This record gives sequence, structure tokens and C-alpha cells, in this order.
Amino acid sequence: VGCFVADGMFELLAVNEIAKEKGKVQKVMLRLTPGIDPHTYDAVATGKVDSKFGTAIETGQAEEFAKAAMGCSNITVCGYHCHVGSQVFDEDESVYREASKIMLDFMAKMYHTYGLDARMFNIGGGYGVRYTESDPYVDIPANICKLSACIKELAEELKIPMPYILMEPGRSIVADAGMTLYTAGTVKKIPGYKNYVSIDGGMTDNPRYALYGSAYTVLLASRMREEKNFVCDL
Repeated sequence: VGCFVADGMFELLAVNEIAKEKGKVQKVMLRLTPGIDPHTYDAVATGKVDSKFGTAIETGQAEEFAKAAMGCSNITVCGYHCHVGSQVFDEDESVYREASKIMLDFMAKMYHTYGLDARMFNIGGGYGVRYTESDPYVDIPANICKLSACIKELAEELKIPMPYILMEPGRSIVADAGMTLYTAGTVKKIPGYKNYVSIDGGMTDNPRYALYGSAYTVLLASRMREEKNFVCDL
């Protein structure tokens, strides 16, 4: 295993114990929470202080987490990981730049105070996918160039070695690789209220709408060129 990402103290100690049993020194990245709100769906916002993922920097727990990792005989801390959330349409990179600043400030503190030279920095993923025609287009390659320049500048200011940057493109490169095709069934009209069209699908093939109200562009595949003149819930 290249490295484990330890989410908290329990996982850290578990990896150390198992590595000791196997006579190995295991590389570990520490997952931290930078306290960033990406202004996306609450269900997929994972970078806030009270997130169930990672160990918070703001509360001082991250520093204790890193010091504990340094004290583990069968672990080498190779870097830090964070993930602010999903469906981030961050055209000016403000979310990722702010997260990088907080994370690099922490890296600098650990480097200058404790001599912890952990050079890998995984900023996670989260770039948004255009599920609807109204969603903005984000030029991801251009954003990555701007972000890397920002991180390089921060590293120079903080007098730390330039981090080895990792990102996780995830859904931003695979989510629009296909589409779901349903068959329309019955139509129910409630005058003065709304219309319903039943389809042969549901939460089993797409739970996102039911879980947190995510929106989609829906098209009538067999009548694409006809006027759109019927409003309904599917």
C-alpha cells in the first residue's frame, strides 16, 4: 500500500498496531478539516469544522493528531489530506485557495515547530458536474494551473519545501460519461396543482435527488425536437 489516509486517532493507532505486527513502517497521510464551507449541498460539504470526516485544525485537534502520529513507531507521516466537498463550481478558485492557505499554514507550523517534513498535499476533489443546463462551466485545467501557482507562492512565503500536490478528479471526469434512459409510463393530471409522469426508475438507480434535492436536466429522448409545453414531476 502506497499510503493510508488516517481520518482520526482511532484509525491512526489501528494502522500503527497492525504495521507493528507485520514488521512494517507504514506511510500515512493525515486527513484534516480546514473549516471551509464550499456553499454546496449540505450533504456533500465535507470541509467544515463539524464534518464527520477528518480532524479539525481550528479546534487544535489536528496538531495533537499530528504529534501523536510522529510518536507512532511504525508510521511515517508523508503528508496531509483534505476535501472541502462535492459539486463545487468554483470559477475563481477561492474555495481551493482558501483551503490551501489553511492547510499550508498548518504544514508550516508542524515543519517549523516540530520538524515534521511531510511533503505530500492532497487537496481532494469536488469539482462540479453540469447536471443541468444552468450550471456554470468550470475550466478545470486552467483552475489547476492557477491553484498550483498559488500553492507555490504560499510555500515560498511560509519557507517550507514545495509540496507534492495531489488532486482527486472523481466525478468531474466520469459523471457525464453516460446517461440514464427511462421509459415513461402513466400520466396523472391534477387540475390547478401539478402533473405527474411515472417512469421505470427511482432511488435504486439515482438516490441523489431523494437524498438532497439535486437537480437534473431531463429530456424526452423520442421527441427531442418538439416544443417543450408540459410541466410535470417525474
